[in-house]
Amino acid sequence: DVLRLHGDATHLPFADASFDTVFCISALEHMQALHQQQAVSEMLRVCRHRLVLTADEAPWLPMLLGFSAEPDPTPPPTGLQPAVYSVVVEVER
Repeated sequence: DVLRLHGDATHLPFADASFDTVFCISALEHMQALHQQQAVSEMLRVCRHRLVLTADEAPWLPMLLGFSAEPDPTPPPTGLQPAVYSVVVEVER
């Protein structure tokens, strides 16, 4: 069975550490910066072990989590630019 909920990513209706893994796929880039930080804080609150985030055209994604974001020294193939950024956070509780 799958439970489908419609809600607000900045106020998740779940207890702390409710899920082993939380995924957020291509949603953060559609939020205002303040809401991005609130949503990530909520996802970290409800995940027990791992948070997986991806965002299109979002080189800021690692910085949102407090990681330094150094550019990849390897240039993309001619005419192509990296489009999807991913971060996996291992949570220790």
